[in-house]
Amino acid sequence: MNAHAMADGTERPEFREMSRNEIDALLDRNRVGRVAYARPDGQIEIRQIHYVRDGDWIFGRTSWSDKVESMTRYWWAAFAVDEIDGRFDWRSVVVHGGLYPLLPEGGPSDVERYRRAVDALRRIIPETMTPEDPVPFRGLIVGIAVQELHGRAASSQPDGAQAPSPGADSPTFAESSIQ
Repeated sequence: MNAHAMADGTERPEFREMSRNEIDALLDRNRVGRVAYARPDGQIEIRQIHYVRDGDWIFGRTSWSDKVESMTRYWWAAFAVDEIDGRFDWRSVVVHGGLYPLLPEGGPSDVERYRRAVDALRRIIPETMTPEDPVPFRGLIVGIAVQELHGRAASSQPDGAQAPSPGADSPTFAESSIQ
């Protein structure tokens, strides 16, 4: 759908599917997303989580709690990241996949996946899982094995041009106030 002028002269927004490259770029430049999963009582829970994308995995950290048991018992999850520049200027990515706790022990593939996650998280915060870790209470690393990706964008600009995307000025994993 192309942008059209409305009666008051403003442009109607254009909505479109995002390409895989655009989806990957959005996931790579952001550090906070929302994970949704079912609780044992059937209620849907949505939690903000810090993350990093590494190939077809989303790695994040959280605290040990009852929510972790719910997350991992019903392993299918949705994960979403949005960039919003205005009412009709936004980009949104939704990921579906299995949600797994990653532990430093287990079989060789389990240990390798844990190390991969720690290495990925250290690209954001080098002190991750060390004595200097700024958030040591976030001792559980989780991974979402990406099975499906979907991205949509809206633009109020002619020809679907997007407002500039957030970049280096966006909050990082350590700077965000989300706990």
